[in-house]
Amino acid sequence: MSILFIGGAGFIGNKTLALLKKKNKKRKLAIYDNFSGSSFATVSKGIDVIVGDTKSASSISSALLTVKPDTIIFGAGPVGVAEDLKTAEEAYTKNVVNILNLCKNLRESEAKPSKVILLSDACIYGEGTNLTETSPLKFDNYYAQSFDMAESLLQLTCKRVGIGLLILRLPIVYGVRQEFGTDLVSFIINCALDKVDFAVFGSNKTARDFVYIDELVEKLATLIDSDVKGVLNLGGQHVSIGPLVDEIIKRTESKSQYKFGSPAGCEYKTITLDYSLAKSLGISFDTKVSSVLDSIIKKTKEYKKNKKKFEL
Repeated sequence: MSILFIGGAGFIGNKTLALLKKKNKKRKLAIYDNFSGSSFATVSKGIDVIVGDTKSASSISSALLTVKPDTIIFGAGPVGVAEDLKTAEEAYTKNVVNILNLCKNLRESEAKPSKVILLSDACIYGEGTNLTETSPLKFDNYYAQSFDMAESLLQLTCKRVGIGLLILRLPIVYGVRQEFGTDLVSFIINCALDKVDFAVFGSNKTARDFVYIDELVEKLATLIDSDVKGVLNLGGQHVSIGPLVDEIIKRTESKSQYKFGSPAGCEYKTITLDYSLAKSLGISFDTKVSSVLDSIIKKTKEYKKNKKKFEL
């Protein structure tokens, strides 16, 4: 089996492909990425790299002909939740224009995969609790709508050309990251370690789901080799934002002050998912955020220390 991970140089892609390579060294794995938000240095050995941009349908076509993938994973990095015009444009480019280019190739290319996996986002549901895969979508922002359009485009295309499609709706993915502020947990940890004040979207009672990166890639690797199709909520643990922030401040022994609020047009709302379908397939997540915070904080400190030495 060969796999092409579009946007695979990012947080999830790198770790997933590294695990797949470890499990089967003979498997052909390739990353397709423009490296605008990542580095060649993070790519594991033995994984092919194709530098390209999903804004170009012809570039995707070339990648498909080169790799001839059995499975395509689309997981280009998140834009974020801010609802200004710049991030709205980025969201639609990523999840509409780029998906359209992929769909064009799925219909026309001679190197059609047998399966496509889309890494979607729990924000597609809008505010709500214990949301199932069949819950109505009540989103109220551009970012969430762009995922809805991406899902619809791929569903229609894969149905027409007879390609299996698995859509994974993910909650907030966290873990040890080198980039500053790329998820809520790393954002808070970095602010606390740097002793700077910060703001958090939403309120003290806002609840979201979190999934630990190591567990996520383990389950994703399993699903890649499965015949599961359709829409699947994949993730983890309901956490109230306020207590999480307080816990990180306490563990870092920081004097940083924070406040709750929201930028114009955007608010962190409560979105928690029901994972019954995943559990019925034998997929469950047991890692609690509190159990890995010390490890993430320790490794973040080490990275910041080594980075400072390098800069000096």
